[in-house]
Amino acid sequence: MNGFMKLSERLSRHFIFNVVRRGMTVLIPVVLVGSIAQAIISFPAPGFEEWITNVFGGVLFTILSYIRNFSFSYFSVMLSISISTSYVLEKSEPLEISVFAPPAACIAYLIIARIDMGGETVKLGTQGSFWALGISLIVTWAYLKLVHSRLGNVWNIAAGHDIFYRGAMRALLPLLVIIICTASLSYFIYDVCGIDNLTFWLGEHIDKVLNSLHSDFAELFASTFLIHLLWFFGIHGSNVLEPFMTAHTAVGTNIIFSKTFFDVFVIMGGCGTSVCILIAILAFSKHGKFKNLARYAALPVFLNINEMITFGLPIIWNPILLVPFMLVPLEGMVVAYFAIRFGLVAPVVSEVVWTTPIIFSGYFATKSISGAILQIVIVTLGTLTYMPFLKMHERFDESRVKTQVRKMTELLQESEVSGEDVTFLEHSDSLGVTANMLMNDLRTAVAGRQPYLVYQPQYTADGTCIGAEALLRWRHPTAGFIYPPLIIYLAKKGGFLPELETNIFDIACNALKQIEATVGAGNTYKVSVNITARSLKWEGLEDCIAEAVKRFDVEPGKLWIEITEQDLLSKDQENTKKIARLREKGHKFFIDDFGMGKTSIFYLQSMLFDGVKIDGSLIRTIIDDKTSREIVSSVIDLSGKLGMKVVAEFVETKEICELLDKFGCDYYQGYYFSKPIGLSEFLKRLEK
Repeated sequence: MNGFMKLSERLSRHFIFNVVRRGMTVLIPVVLVGSIAQAIISFPAPGFEEWITNVFGGVLFTILSYIRNFSFSYFSVMLSISISTSYVLEKSEPLEISVFAPPAACIAYLIIARIDMGGETVKLGTQGSFWALGISLIVTWAYLKLVHSRLGNVWNIAAGHDIFYRGAMRALLPLLVIIICTASLSYFIYDVCGIDNLTFWLGEHIDKVLNSLHSDFAELFASTFLIHLLWFFGIHGSNVLEPFMTAHTAVGTNIIFSKTFFDVFVIMGGCGTSVCILIAILAFSKHGKFKNLARYAALPVFLNINEMITFGLPIIWNPILLVPFMLVPLEGMVVAYFAIRFGLVAPVVSEVVWTTPIIFSGYFATKSISGAILQIVIVTLGTLTYMPFLKMHERFDESRVKTQVRKMTELLQESEVSGEDVTFLEHSDSLGVTANMLMNDLRTAVAGRQPYLVYQPQYTADGTCIGAEALLRWRHPTAGFIYPPLIIYLAKKGGFLPELETNIFDIACNALKQIEATVGAGNTYKVSVNITARSLKWEGLEDCIAEAVKRFDVEPGKLWIEITEQDLLSKDQENTKKIARLREKGHKFFIDDFGMGKTSIFYLQSMLFDGVKIDGSLIRTIIDDKTSREIVSSVIDLSGKLGMKVVAEFVETKEICELLDKFGCDYYQGYYFSKPIGLSEFLKRLEK
């Protein structure tokens, strides 16, 4: 198990894996659009083909045909461009360099793919995807090597100031070298070796190897294995073996192995018998994101289009799912072969289009209900086979996500000390992918009001509770509880911080209303809420707070506000005006984390605030560190003289509490008094 996990983690970080996966993912919309058009054209209903051919004078059929033909006829060309683009993005190359790599890969592929320089057109569709993938990877690697070598700097002196002109000058000689090399290779392949068609040449050699097995069962077993092995590495195995499959199109009562047999009983839902893992996810998965993926992929998989599942989970380059991905199609092939061989199921006697849905395809191919029943049996067996591996994959995914979130938290904590901004959302590596996933999940959670508040009670030195600080919490379904500053960071970067803070103010005001209902309207308990300098720039902040106070009918003076990122406040006069207006309505403002070096005497002198909260890192060290004691003592003394209250956080021992009381501190919070608790427990504490 641990070996599987470690191998999967290494492969998931592998450079080529990310390049191929993202390059193929880009083409998912193209494949889906073309496949859906094909599915509509060939929908298996009596009279439908005639109807769609004639409706609107045949215009609808013609448009759908154009969509299908374009999606598949030039698939390999689009693949060469997407793979090369993915490669340079993964390398984080500058724009002026990376923009010329995809054309180089595409030109190289077209030169090598051309079978007749006199004008005959080679099929540039799915059949050439194997060559497009390999050539694009090699050419992009070579281009980047050359452009960063002396060859790429020969004409830099003539580059000028325009960034793209400079890139063109750097790319000129490397592109020339690549074109000459690929043209020479094309000459060698077609003119020297006499190969007419590179794709068919590969298919013929595979065909010879498979035909040498002298058994249709062995051929079927070997081709099923090879197709899925290629698919596992991101290469469209069905396209590579298409010439071999094309030679086995005949169907009849005396024929078992045919392309239709393969489509109907082996790759239901697409390669890997994807309909099985789809059902396993929908029926047994506990992970919301996998279920959502399965729901969106259900219709395409129903039409035997599996790219959303294959690249979404992902399956390719994933050793945990390699076993069922290879095993389930082989299971289905063996069961179907011998069921037909021994007369338990009717043979395939009619060709069906590969997009024909399961059940329908089994019935139409065999002209018998036994074909549909056989599909159900195979899918049931395959689903049971996928189940334990799916659970293992979910555990791996959970471990991977937690690791990445821990790394994000550590980077953010380091940035809080250094003052430098973190940039992991802009990363194109696995950390960046996880960060963006987390941000999107948070956006959905905020829309569903899933983040919530816990309350850390605040006390005077004699143990009298005066209220609580509301602390933000969000439990991610995979990563668990998320570091609160990371929640705020993701909401800011995602542009939905106002929505999050609207929810927070609503929850806090609702808590004040419940406090009133529990201990009476005349109570003086307060709840303090944290906001950021970015929040003050939001034009709707004042209305948001006013609406929450009005909606729950609470006193503004009981809703205290703590402000972080104080270093930004003095630079914006509008922010200070907002603070003043909110204070006029009764809200009290505290400077959070005072004493970290991000604030100054300016904030005390400005009289904008009602108090300060001393940073916990100072409080924790006041017993053993003389400097911390002097700073804390001075802050408390100066604040008292200015009429400002002082809150000390992270008060964890009686000794710290007594020393702070001696200095004249007003309010305390920390584990010495109470850990953060839920609202119901806080209300019970107030009742007592």
